Amino acid sequence: MGARQLIKMLSLAGISVLIAFFSLVNLMAFVNPECPAFGITLYDALCLLLSLLMFGLGLSFFVLYLAGARKTASLVSTVYFAVTFLEAWTWVNTARLLTLIGLGFSILLYSLGGTKTVSFERILSSVSTVVFSINYVGVFIWFYPYIISYASYRFEALYPNFSSLYLALGIAVSIPAFLSPLIRTKRKVVSDVPFIVYYTYLLLLDKGNPFFWGGLFLAFLLVLVDGLEVGN
Repeated sequence: MGARQLIKMLSLAGISVLIAFFSLVNLMAFVNPECPAFGITLYDALCLLLSLLMFGLGLSFFVLYLAGARKTASLVSTVYFAVTFLEAWTWVNTARLLTLIGLGFSILLYSLGGTKTVSFERILSSVSTVVFSINYVGVFIWFYPYIISYASYRFEALYPNFSSLYLALGIAVSIPAFLSPLIRTKRKVVSDVPFIVYYTYLLLLDKGNPFFWGGLFLAFLLVLVDGLEVGN
């Protein structure tokens, strides 16, 4: 592996980790919609809007990079970290330092070149891959705390005679979601359905959890994107 390729891989890894980290920070606004940003504090709808915009901007980096628009992706990440630096103006010094590191990686990645434009089909494919990955990671994140732990507590309190049955049902709807990558090799749209079932079950457990609503939305979005990709 040449030095150029090594630098590109390190830059990509650094950008990916930092965008993932700041995306999680932004998503915390859905738990407590209070965002200290740009030297002021945003509340409620404005806070949630900022969080969604930043989350979407971060995702667009992965979509563009996977689609082959490497220069455009690095420009997006440059904007992302520049805005995040201003957003983190009143945060701890470490947060601002991390944004500057991300900004440096983005500029470095841009200097290494890459294609500027890609086809609509490749964009669809990369959106599909990114959204599928988010949904799939969510299956692992929520399996123990909700499907096993919270479900056991809730069903024992509400339906003590059927708690084992309902818990088994939760595990049963999780298995197809875990196996969805295997299904995906044959039929993409079919592999998306287990996510809809999985997040619907989670909403039955806790309909007030905004992350479960987000997961269900992304599951339906995945069906739409994969349907368009198959249609093309």
